[in-house]
Parts: sequence; structure tokens; C-alpha cells
Amino acid sequence: MNENKRKHERLHTHSADIKFMFGGDEKEYSAKLINISGGGTCLELDLETDSVIELSVFKPLVFDLEFEDKVIECQGQVVRVFTKHENNKTLYDFGIEFKNMSDTDVRLISDYIDENSD
Repeated sequence: MNENKRKHERLHTHSADIKFMFGGDEKEYSAKLINISGGGTCLELDLETDSVIELSVFKPLVFDLEFEDKVIECQGQVVRVFTKHENNKTLYDFGIEFKNMSDTDVRLISDYIDENSD
């Protein structure tokens, strides 16, 4: 029996760029938004190994998501890190679980996913 463990439907984007910061850190990082749901997102980063180790440890994540005319201020936590190799580069996919998101913002993301799903 194959059960889907996800609580929220995901939209695979693979093209959106996003900037974010980890709480307590002034450095801004760039990433590709791989997918998103009402419960979290997956970001692809091209980082040095030391940075990955540092960021893999629990740190709050802060970023803004722009959906049409609205901006959602997000907080999240790194819950998974996957390594992959593409074009002689090591990339990292960070699984982020949203924290402290309002019901309105979750609904906005869910509506966006519904409108843009195949």
C-alpha cells in the first residue's frame, strides 16, 4: 500500500529564484525554489560544505514569498538536506517546514498551487 504522507499538495516550480536569511545571520543567500506547499518548500542551494554543515543545524529561516500582488513573510526550519551532483557541481536541496504561518497565508499558497497545477 502506497500512502502519501504529505499534508499539503506541492507545486513543482524548478525556476523561481528566491533570497533568504537564516535568523541571527546578516548574510543573504540565493536559492532556486524547487517546490512549495502550504506546509513548506524545497530550496536548491549551491554552497560550500562548511556552509551546509552550519545551515543544517536548526536555525530559523526568514524570507518573503511573492504571489501575484501579495508578499508572504515566511519563517521556517530546515528539516532535511539532500546532496545531488549536476554538471560537476555539488548542490544541496533543503527541505524547509514553514513555522508560525497564518491560516490566511497557508490558504494563499494553497490557492496559488491549485491555480498553477497541471
